[in-house]
Amino acid sequence: MKNTGYSKYMKLAKYMIFDAIAIATTYVIAIFMFIVLEIPVDRTEILVALPAIVAFKIIIFYFTGLYRMLENHVGFEDVIKISIVSILSNVAIVIFLAFTKLNFMYKSAYFFITIAEMGAVTLPRVANRIIVYIKTNYDWNRALGRRTLIVGAGSAGELVVKEIYKNKDLNNIPLAFLDDDPEKIGNRLLGIKIVGPISEIQRYVDEYNVEEIIIAISSYPQKDLKKLLDLLTPKNVRIKRLISMADVMEGDKTKIIDI
Repeated sequence: MKNTGYSKYMKLAKYMIFDAIAIATTYVIAIFMFIVLEIPVDRTEILVALPAIVAFKIIIFYFTGLYRMLENHVGFEDVIKISIVSILSNVAIVIFLAFTKLNFMYKSAYFFITIAEMGAVTLPRVANRIIVYIKTNYDWNRALGRRTLIVGAGSAGELVVKEIYKNKDLNNIPLAFLDDDPEKIGNRLLGIKIVGPISEIQRYVDEYNVEEIIIAISSYPQKDLKKLLDLLTPKNVRIKRLISMADVMEGDKTKIIDI
């Protein structure tokens, strides 16, 4: 328990330090821009105010829950939350400047500062997922994993890809999605192309030299499953499926199983 508590505080301290550096960096860049554009600015006044700004931001981040995010599972909703907190906290600073005689920063500069801050604060939190994505898409990594087609480009298909990226034991390399929705074909889901209808699965198995198929359609009808298996009988491929969300909620740790 002590180690868990220590790890928790170390994680908190790590992100607080990251955020403090990120916030301070945005102001340093703003000062540099003023110098380049030959806009008069009191650098001393900004540097004196900066510790108070950083402390204010860290407190706001703490009480809005930015330090309670799971670092390996930061998603779109978390990025939106970071953006909203950054925007509102900077709006508060601009309002403070408007109602006081302090003038350590041009109010118009907060447009740039806010955008830079959102990017700088978000990056450390999504860095691990970016690294995993890049590693998964390297050619050398493709050679080590089973070349995989995913049947179904919906929410279940998205869950399959996230599970593959998260669970190294699966050892899959998702190459493409198949889906019967014509509006999805040609688009991408999590960076993976949706190439065509399920009825053409034989062609795509040959084209991509596929070794494994994962069926990611909730409540896939038995007759459709039989039809799909008949199409794949001549092919030397392994077939898996995503178990139902009800099974996942009941505590089954394996989301993707063999048929």
